[in-house]
Amino acid sequence: MNQQQMHSKRWVLLLAAVVVVGLSGLLQAFWIDNLPETGEMFAANPFGVMPHPDIMANYILTNLLGGFKGIAINMLWMQFLEHKNREEFVELLPVLDLISKLQPNLEEVWKHLAWEKAYNIANLAQTPEEKLKWVLAGLDHIREGFSKNPKSWRLAWQIGYFYFHRVPQDPFILAAVEEKEGKDVYEITLDWFLKAEDVAVALDKERGDDPLKSGGYFTNFQRCRNNTTGFLMETYAQHLARLVKREEYDRALARLPDAIRLCDKLISESVGVTDVHIDRRDSLIDTMPLYELEKRRAVAAAAGRPEAEGMRSELAEAYVTLIRKYHNINLEYLAFRLKYIFVLALENTYDLVRAGKAQEAANIAVKLADKARFILPREHRDYFFWDTAAGELAEFGKSVVPKEAQLAKCESEHDAAGARAVATDLLLIYNRLFEKTTWQAPRIVKHVEELKAKYAR
Repeated sequence: MNQQQMHSKRWVLLLAAVVVVGLSGLLQAFWIDNLPETGEMFAANPFGVMPHPDIMANYILTNLLGGFKGIAINMLWMQFLEHKNREEFVELLPVLDLISKLQPNLEEVWKHLAWEKAYNIANLAQTPEEKLKWVLAGLDHIREGFSKNPKSWRLAWQIGYFYFHRVPQDPFILAAVEEKEGKDVYEITLDWFLKAEDVAVALDKERGDDPLKSGGYFTNFQRCRNNTTGFLMETYAQHLARLVKREEYDRALARLPDAIRLCDKLISESVGVTDVHIDRRDSLIDTMPLYELEKRRAVAAAAGRPEAEGMRSELAEAYVTLIRKYHNINLEYLAFRLKYIFVLALENTYDLVRAGKAQEAANIAVKLADKARFILPREHRDYFFWDTAAGELAEFGKSVVPKEAQLAKCESEHDAAGARAVATDLLLIYNRLFEKTTWQAPRIVKHVEELKAKYAR
């Protein structure tokens, strides 16, 4: 007997047990035809062939099982754990679906089923479209759970976490979800985390508790706040960083004070505030002059003013300083922006070299290399968000600049043999660069392809 047949047999035995238990409960109680639910079933489906699925499931799993409902639930949970341990994610969905009908007020059921869809099954998908379908199904399911349990702040929080953690993992899913909902994903996250707090406060007041005071125990609001404090701070920071990336500088600067005020409120009302929370608040305060510099540089660049390039170097230094100051918290969103600035500066260096301004290009490359050394402090190399890509690009920029200047000189003097020899050395340097990092400047990559086509034997 193969594994599939064994699973089928197990399900047959389970259903048989449910039927036997249900029939015994029926004989002990009353005949189905005399129950008021019978009329409800046929009203929902007047054809008399099969009751509406939801009514049928609720009818069988509650009235028919009688006192044996708990046994059926235990058997289903055992089946769930068996599929889970074997990583049979698709097979466990109908099991969880049955449990959600038996225990619709159990938060864990909705969280489990949504997680299996949005994470485990989605990660098995072969195409971006299929993966998106399962992530959306998971989001729909957790929202359904909250609609049936509107007093569950945990389910509201879980919805926020899905938007915060799952959706941004895949650019295709992120774009699709934001287009569908018409909002930035981190704005959606903020809404749900704050909704969770509102639900917790309402629940405390309904029970006669003061949300901010406890009589020897944590209130619902305090438990919720402990979950949301760090996430709300990081969500706001991520949202602001995305606004800057989209060059919406005015909007980012307008929202920064709101973020700082929220951080102050979170810190004053939370139980168990840590140094990490304080640093997150302080990092947002220190981000304001940095984003103001971003705006000034963009205005200067749009006007074609020469100081824009110098301000880019100033920006890189400001980002490095901020990242080093708050090295104990995750500032990955700032590190990515810093690497982007390095790439733009390196492309500018390349343009200067090709324009015959080798010395100016060399000066920029040296400054970049000096700043890049601080991206990876020796004592913090085990932090996952530190990446040496920008530093490697800058260091190689120092090696590339003299060769690029030499190549430009050979080409201007129509020295074909000299140009070929220099280009050969230059391609070796670029190859080593591209082997060490995936953070490649688009114009430089295109330039290397042109060099290969022109000079490679």
